[in-house]
Amino acid sequence: MKRLLVLSACVFLAFGAFTACAQTAECVHYWDGGTVEKAATCGEAGLMKYTCTLCGEQKEEVIPKPEHPASSTYQHNDGEHWLVPSCEHTSERLQVEAHQWDGGTVVSAATCQTEGLIKYTCVCGYTKTEPTDKTDHVYGEWLSDDQGHWKVCQTEGCGETTEKVYHQWDGGVVTTAATCRTDGIKTFTCTDCNYTREETILKGEHVYEWQPVKGQNCHTHVCSVCGQKDPDATDGEHTYGDWERLPYSFSRVCTVCGDELDAEYFEAVTGGKTGSDVNTHTQKTVTAVKDNSAGIVYVVRTAGVYSLTFTAEGTVTVKLHYFEVDRAAGTSEEINISQELTAGTPFTVTCNLLDRDMVDIVIETDSATGVSCTLESDIHVHDFYGARWSNDATHHWHQCVAGGGCTQRDDYGEHIWGADGACTECGYNPNT
Repeated sequence: MKRLLVLSACVFLAFGAFTACAQTAECVHYWDGGTVEKAATCGEAGLMKYTCTLCGEQKEEVIPKPEHPASSTYQHNDGEHWLVPSCEHTSERLQVEAHQWDGGTVVSAATCQTEGLIKYTCVCGYTKTEPTDKTDHVYGEWLSDDQGHWKVCQTEGCGETTEKVYHQWDGGVVTTAATCRTDGIKTFTCTDCNYTREETILKGEHVYEWQPVKGQNCHTHVCSVCGQKDPDATDGEHTYGDWERLPYSFSRVCTVCGDELDAEYFEAVTGGKTGSDVNTHTQKTVTAVKDNSAGIVYVVRTAGVYSLTFTAEGTVTVKLHYFEVDRAAGTSEEINISQELTAGTPFTVTCNLLDRDMVDIVIETDSATGVSCTLESDIHVHDFYGARWSNDATHHWHQCVAGGGCTQRDDYGEHIWGADGACTECGYNPNT
């Protein structure tokens, strides 16, 4: 019974469909999902068949071939590379693209004689090489001879040289001065390569200078090189200038030849003596030379009272330089005493050095007959404090400690620095 019903339904549907197709120009197909008649491979296309669910009409469609499966093996030519399929179709080319070059590796460096070679490598392993240009020559220091200078390439096996060029000379330096006896030498140096050449400076004339004559109050004009006396000059007496105070003395210099006339030096007591060694009364008499250039200098360093008695005919000027600290510092007070003397009548000047540090006494006269000067002293006896040194940053000394405000110093001198930074005399070290 069931079979009969099903068959009847099918006949009805077929009849209805036939009637519909007969009544219309074209069936509106309703295709099923299709059936694979032939599977596609990478070597051959496949076939799919579809059937209309209304009229039963069928159609076929080609199933495209899929891509060949790629291996990891590259093949290449000069311009591109590709992957080889892992299937049997090895003649096919997959993922074709132009070479991708790296930054390159130097196979051989270029020199000034030969080109270099650089190798480039693609990701596929293919390589190419390209030449690089020759480099410039690598020249060394200047080489020179008396004709000029040049440079040589230092690259091994090259030896290329630059064009030789002439030296560029400087103005020259006198390396050996010419004298009246010998020729001199002037040396010229090339400002480019430092090559030198020499020229002779012909010996010149005598170099005359005024020089003092030992043991005589005169000077002579002689050549300072060979000692020859100037035939056109006449010897003359010294012409001394004014007394000039030096750090620890006085001096007068001849204005013609530079001969120095040292001062008379007088000191009543040397520092450090005590007891019976102290001479509490000292007398010294000096007769000055004549004329306005005459002069006597006493340098007094010992505290005391000094009396200067002059005997002369003419004017005597006494200049007293009192020093408050020390002579090197140049701090002083000057007192000038000028007196017209009558022959046979003495004149006395008293200097109190008890409350001062030291004094320079300068005596000048215009007496035509000369002046006699007697210096007498009644001194203060110093009591120096043994071997103990006093000092400041630059000097050291032994200080009088007798009291009464005496500031006398003994053994006053500059520090003598040792390798350890301390004074070798007094032991003072500014760094400790």
